[in-house]
Amino acid sequence: MQRALTLAAMVLALACLWGAVSVPPRFVTPLIWLGALWLPGAALSLPSSVPRPYRFDAFWMPLGTGPVLLGAGVCLGRLLGLSIPLAALVVVLLGGTALIWRLWRSSGAPEASASGSSRTWLLPLLLGAVVLLLGIWPALSHEPLRLRDDALLHIPVVQRILSGSFPPENPFLAGAPLGYFWFYHVTLAALAGLTHLPVDWIPALFNAHALLLLLLAMDRVARRLGLSPAGRGATLALVGLGLTPWGWMRLWYIHATHPDINWPLVRASGVSALFPLLSPFDPRLVG
Repeated sequence: MQRALTLAAMVLALACLWGAVSVPPRFVTPLIWLGALWLPGAALSLPSSVPRPYRFDAFWMPLGTGPVLLGAGVCLGRLLGLSIPLAALVVVLLGGTALIWRLWRSSGAPEASASGSSRTWLLPLLLGAVVLLLGIWPALSHEPLRLRDDALLHIPVVQRILSGSFPPENPFLAGAPLGYFWFYHVTLAALAGLTHLPVDWIPALFNAHALLLLLLAMDRVARRLGLSPAGRGATLALVGLGLTPWGWMRLWYIHATHPDINWPLVRASGVSALFPLLSPFDPRLVG
């Protein structure tokens, strides 16, 4: 386990180094994304000894603290005069170095054991992956969805940070301070600087990251309640698909309460057309 994690830390750190100095091939982008969000939190959140049935959870636990550490480190780096990609790279390399040092220190420790089969997470894992794919695919395949509503606020702020404005100026009123919280945008700018992805893709992928953490949290809650693997998988499907603005529960409610919805327009414009239904009397979708 320690050797595999050490190798993974080295590969992810090298991928982030590649992204900081040049534009890497697209197949390297997932490694950069994972390294930027996993390595900063791994040294703090990853237990040195993990029981076998819970290894999968423990491997992903650093993804919850990694974005916070990445954003904080980039803010500090910008105050010291570092560029966004360089500051992000420093945070990633420090996290990777600390993780490798921890793994080396614990290499001789006996491995923890626990009762239960490690296969109990297989069905929830597969269903969770399907839910995650269904959750991210609409945004990645429909540009209007990536640019809808509040994205038109967040993307310009990220672009201002990438252009060197720190703290970011108001992108809608030149020279004025931004009267809005911007720590989230610093994290997005760090990811954009390392991955070289279009800025409108970054919030969509980060939403998928948040959905992944939500599904892992729900699986842990379902496990604590003693649900079977099938029950845990059903929990993930309900939380990930049933309660979203474009989920099946929402669609049934809309269809029952607004029979005059222009469904051909909805299908033509993708799931992004469903979001104005939060204000169900939107004239663009009736008649």
